[in-house]
Amino acid sequence: MRNIINYAAFPSYQGSNISTINSNLKLQGSLPHSDCFEVTLNNELLSIPYRIYFEEPSTEQMSQLSSEQVDILNCFFTRHYNGYIRERKLKEIILVDRPLVVPFVIQLAGEYVYEIQEIIYEHLNYLNIDNYLNFISENPTYYQKTRARMISYWNCNYRNQYKDLRHYKGLEIFKYFERNLR
Repeated sequence: MRNIINYAAFPSYQGSNISTINSNLKLQGSLPHSDCFEVTLNNELLSIPYRIYFEEPSTEQMSQLSSEQVDILNCFFTRHYNGYIRERKLKEIILVDRPLVVPFVIQLAGEYVYEIQEIIYEHLNYLNIDNYLNFISENPTYYQKTRARMISYWNCNYRNQYKDLRHYKGLEIFKYFERNLR
């Protein structure tokens, strides 16, 4: 049996939850995942897939899981190749007050789907800012690379629509965190 969720994508204390998810879900997919990006969360190295290629679990499958397991699965599916699924799963986790969601939200802030950036921007004042600031402090190189990627996507895809980078929602997200870092 192949695992749906790789253990390295989440803190080790979530091992039993990931085992339960992997035992209960049988999802179809062409590839387990693509390349991974690495971040540190509370001094633990995580290796999170850049993209996953599994079918979404059904409502019935999700109902067999605890709320914490559902949060883990939703985080994992923010890495889906389909932007609409990433957006839906972001809406499920954006207000979850657990540090494990932070790397998934920050990664989405640096990607190219503007509608996803709008969701993050609209929820900034409701996030547990300490979780985000701790993560950013632990991952300064990753954070700067993600910020630079967001600017590159703006330049390639949105420069004509949003002429002034200073008013682009993606940059405003990163500026929000940076203002709070001081």
